[in-house]
Amino acid sequence: MAKLPNFLNVEPRPFDIETYEDELADTKDPDDDDEEEDKVRLRVENTIRWRYGKDRDGNISVSLK
Repeated sequence: MAKLPNFLNVEPRPFDIETYEDELADTKDPDDDDEEEDKVRLRVENTIRWRYGKDRDGNISVSLK
């Protein structure tokens, strides 16, 4: 457990490039204002993501991004 600042998020699911959906792509609506787009961009950029990987020996490990 760790206490995080309000602006920092943690994604509970492991990262998978094939299923990752960039939230910024959903905000490209011409009717949206720049302020809303900035909020979404900051949320996406301030999220800690993790994934499973393999080390040199082929063992599964966790990698933070």
